[in-house]
Amino acid sequence: MNKKTAFLILITIIIIILLSFYQNKKNIKSNKFQAHINGYIQTCLDYPKIFIYENKNWREVNTQLPLEKEFFLDGKFHEYIMCDYVVCNKIEEPLEINLIEYIKVGERKAPKEKWTKYKVPVYKTKNLRGKIKIKLNYYTNSDCTNNKTYFKIIEN
Repeated sequence: MNKKTAFLILITIIIIILLSFYQNKKNIKSNKFQAHINGYIQTCLDYPKIFIYENKNWREVNTQLPLEKEFFLDGKFHEYIMCDYVVCNKIEEPLEINLIEYIKVGERKAPKEKWTKYKVPVYKTKNLRGKIKIKLNYYTNSDCTNNKTYFKIIEN
C-alpha cells in the first residue's frame, strides 16, 4: 500500500467517525435521544434500559418511577401510575428516550388531603451526561413474538 492510498483510507475513517458523532448529536434534543426503530413494543413491559459509563464501568440507571404507589418527584406529589393492560403497539417514529435518572433521596408524608398517612418515596431527576448506552428489547412483528434488541452507545 502506498502513502496516497493509506492517506485516503485514513481520511475516510475520520469522515465516518465524524459523521457518526454528528448523527448522535443530531438525535439528541433537550436531553432526549431519538431512536429510529421499525418495530413493536409491549406496553407496561418494554422500557429502554439506560447505562452510564462511570469509573471504568457501566452502571444501569433508574429510569422508572414506582407504578404501585404515590411519590414525590422534584417536589411535586404524584398519584398512582397504573399500567395493567399489556398490548403490542407499533413504535412511534422517532421513539424519544429521556436521558435522565430518577434518584431516590428519601421519604416523606403525602399531602394532608391524600388518603395515605404513610411516608412515600421522594425522587429527584438528574440529567445524564457523558457516555451512555441505550438498550431496548422490541419486536419485529405485530404479535410481539419475534424479539430483537436495539443497542446504541452515545455521548451526551
